Amino acid sequence: MKITIMINEEPVEITLTPEQLATVTQSQTFQLHYSRDCYVLGTANYTPIHTYEYDSAFLPSSIITGTLRRTEEGAKISIARIKRANRIEALAEYLGGLKEYVMGEDNYSIYFGSDLKIYAPESYKYAQDPEKVYMTKDCAIKACELLNSGQYTL
Repeated sequence: MKITIMINEEPVEITLTPEQLATVTQSQTFQLHYSRDCYVLGTANYTPIHTYEYDSAFLPSSIITGTLRRTEEGAKISIARIKRANRIEALAEYLGGLKEYVMGEDNYSIYFGSDLKIYAPESYKYAQDPEKVYMTKDCAIKACELLNSGQYTL
């Protein structure tokens, strides 16, 4: 896979083998850490220093930052969702169609149709889902083609 990186503020295109790509993407993904009776979502070199403090009168700061979970199951669900979203976003950016949601415009994302077992594009014009990764129509179609062919996986 060809990617572009910045070296001394200049774009340089390089080709990565599947093994190199796996190493790069793995080092950038969230991992689960256990610290002081809570689960912390972080990168491979993240050192947990937080604690899960709960006060029924206020939301704990850990909920506001979004990085701590009380249970291992909750943390694993979050990590899986974050990895899928990051991979979709990376694909959309690579294809050149990543965009912010704009009310009234065509904002595309992709979904997996469990009945047909395929990825398909869907359009959002007047409703924004805070967890969706938005992209152009052409980008969504190409992303679905890559996912359905198995050339790219989440």
